[in-house]
Amino acid sequence: KRHPGLRRTDFFRRDSGRVEGKKEKKDIVWLGPGGKAPDWSSKSRSLACLLDGDRTQTLAEEEDADLLLIFHNDRLPVNWKLPAAPCGARWMRVVDTGREAPHDFLDPGDEVPVGRDERLRIAPGAVVVLMAPRR
Repeated sequence: KRHPGLRRTDFFRRDSGRVEGKKEKKDIVWLGPGGKAPDWSSKSRSLACLLDGDRTQTLAEEEDADLLLIFHNDRLPVNWKLPAAPCGARWMRVVDTGREAPHDFLDPGDEVPVGRDERLRIAPGAVVVLMAPRR
């Protein structure tokens, strides 16, 4: 309930139709572990979606954090190349099901910063949620 970006009034369209400068803004971007477009084949075991929390994207009254949701369904870990957050802020780890409790789900204010331009090691079968707060 805290994130308007997850309570949108319409479906994600990937291409919001909004332009900022010369660049079209996307409300959702799908990514693979290399930081580029994902492998949509049946062999792929990792996928992420990047949700832009800008209120022009969410159509909410207030700004929301950018969210990166990573899903890894493999028996081996993967090193994930993190994209830059649309808002330019640093990613903060909120959820990592590959970690032991109580470090898997973090309370608001206890989020852990993730390095910029870093590869994040994702454990086998893990879901990771990163948040980049807008100031």
